[in-house]
Amino acid sequence: MKRKARYLAASILSLAKPFLAGIIVAGLSIADPGSVGAFFLRYLILAQLLPSVCLFFLYFDEGTYRVFRPLVLLFSGVSIVLILSCVAPIAQNPQKYLLTTQNFSSLIRVSACIVLLCAADLVDFITVLVSREKPSENSSPDKLSERSDHASNA
Repeated sequence: MKRKARYLAASILSLAKPFLAGIIVAGLSIADPGSVGAFFLRYLILAQLLPSVCLFFLYFDEGTYRVFRPLVLLFSGVSIVLILSCVAPIAQNPQKYLLTTQNFSSLIRVSACIVLLCAADLVDFITVLVSREKPSENSSPDKLSERSDHASNA
């Protein structure tokens, strides 16, 4: 079992995503702290940990947990699309969001968190996309049929 450090690095980077999303929610004043909406948003933000957990298991044993790769690709890809769709209204009317965030530095902080959140998803996506597992000699179809023939003859 060979561990790949890129999965561990991507997993650690993904751990920052819920915190970045929380900063964005607070910066855009989407929910007041302590309100029911804030608790529900924390619940929604918790799903951002899914790619991190999957990437950690891929680091631990890529062969066993290879079924997590499509899940990370799907989650990260959809997350990137949704982040970019959220950025479009902000780019079209930045004055509205400047008033919402109440000051320019808060808008910059929110914008930086959006960029970092998108970058973390992009790293997850690329990490899984470029890591193509080469089939081992023991798992090739010829070897499997030879083993089953050998086992049936015994």
